[in-house]
Amino acid sequence: MRKHPGGGRIILFNGISVLFIVVGAGIGYAVQSVVGQVGGNNALAATVGCVVMALLDLGYRWETNEMWRMSRFVKPKTGGQLAFLPLWIPAAISVVYGTLVISGVVAG
Repeated sequence: MRKHPGGGRIILFNGISVLFIVVGAGIGYAVQSVVGQVGGNNALAATVGCVVMALLDLGYRWETNEMWRMSRFVKPKTGGQLAFLPLWIPAAISVVYGTLVISGVVAG
């Protein structure tokens, strides 16, 4: 973590996000090894992994923080953080892209 000029800390990623990414990737590749590649690429593994990451992050934020505050879904210290964003945001974007690749709308 680096000190921000305004006094706050900039969080590029944290330990919980690394755990969620490793678990999501592992589950994604396990599913792909059972089902097989779709369209000759790893879009299925990436999409399943991102779904798992998003669910883990949102579930963690839901269960471990103040229940009445919606800000728990975006604050850096309340869950996984990746590239200055809550982990569930890049994971959700990747799920949409992966779904488009699997369906053949976008070339992977």
